[in-house]
Amino acid sequence: MADPRKVAHGKPAPDIFLAAAKGVGCQPEDCIAFEDSAAGIAAIKAAGSCAVGVGQQAARQADIGFLDTAALDLDQILAKINRKKSAG
Repeated sequence: MADPRKVAHGKPAPDIFLAAAKGVGCQPEDCIAFEDSAAGIAAIKAAGSCAVGVGQQAARQADIGFLDTAALDLDQILAKINRKKSAG
């Protein structure tokens, strides 16, 4: 978790997601972030992380999308990430 009051720029700038990655000792490209807004998805992608969108608008713009939290499927998320890493 990161405190949005302690970063220079809000979403869609990647600052909050870069701070969160640093806070847990990870590189942003090794992180998965969940968002429900277009600005949040843009920020995740700008940070270089995998964007999981929840909700109709965010789902369309994310790397992986779900219409609501009840549909979240960790196995599906991890499988898609592994496919991207293998291709990349």
